[in-house]
Amino acid sequence: MAGSTSEPPLAPPAGGAGREEWLRRSDGPDLGLRLWAVDAPKAVVQIVHGLAEHCVRYAPLAADLNCAGYAAIAHDIRGHGLSAGTAGPLGHMADGPGDWPALVADLAAVAAAAQARWPGRPLLLFGHSMGSVLSLAALEAWEPPTAAPWAAAILSGPPGLPPPIAPLGLAIARLEALRLGRRGVSPLLHALTFGGYAKAVDRGPADRGTAFDWLSRDPDQVAAYIADPWCGFRASIGSWMALVSGLSQATAVRSLQRLPQDLPLLVIAGAEDPVGGKGKAVRALAARMRRTGRLQPDLRLRPGARHEVLNETDAAAVRAETLDWLARLPLPA
Repeated sequence: MAGSTSEPPLAPPAGGAGREEWLRRSDGPDLGLRLWAVDAPKAVVQIVHGLAEHCVRYAPLAADLNCAGYAAIAHDIRGHGLSAGTAGPLGHMADGPGDWPALVADLAAVAAAAQARWPGRPLLLFGHSMGSVLSLAALEAWEPPTAAPWAAAILSGPPGLPPPIAPLGLAIARLEALRLGRRGVSPLLHALTFGGYAKAVDRGPADRGTAFDWLSRDPDQVAAYIADPWCGFRASIGSWMALVSGLSQATAVRSLQRLPQDLPLLVIAGAEDPVGGKGKAVRALAARMRRTGRLQPDLRLRPGARHEVLNETDAAAVRAETLDWLARLPLPA
């Protein structure tokens, strides 16, 4: 509906996997959880999804993790999936930058729930797109001598460093909030973000000319995203304000210097992903991380791939590469 976010569907999309649970939050909506359990897991992977999607979409990754001996846990971010049903409407996760810390704190709460369920097991973090920004922010939030709960992290499809026009985008969002309210939806902001990604992608013969071809070269995956009632919605103005502000904070030098020393970190992105500047902004982020002297990210740009590397034409190879990287981590037995 123009000028507002969408009402959430009454039931989750068909074909979901994993066990559904709930996590109570005292400062906001209850969070819908999805758990993929195995007996005596070697480690637990916490998955954080991106904007305008939900955690059930990561079931193929979770299935491969289970086969390799890992448990997996994920939550629907506020304003997304099951979590939107407790706060509504779909697409509104924040009233502005002041709500960003609560979104970050949700990751720590899910981590605590995972540690309670699987005590003593290493916890690993996998964040995609907006989830990668939240993951960075969560890793940066821990003050020594208290250690972050995650032993390693994977950032999938990160935006990289924010573009130079990010402050202008935030200013536009504030003006739109005055006009439409922070829970309103701005066609202008949508055109500058998702609409801009759609224009930037170099389409091939397999593409069907949709507004979401920038997600993947696989037309069936794009069609599934469009058909999913919990995907592709327009985020509220307040949500965009929180995300843009959060990205700038999480990628600032002073914030990156707070990352855990020598944290094993895999950054994997599509070389043709417009969200990451077709690799340019992602390379810049990895370079900034290295300059802090705190960690050496393993950067892998997938040739030809777009934004959702886990839903690309070579998705099975991406999952296998991810599992291989995890298998090389020096985790306790």
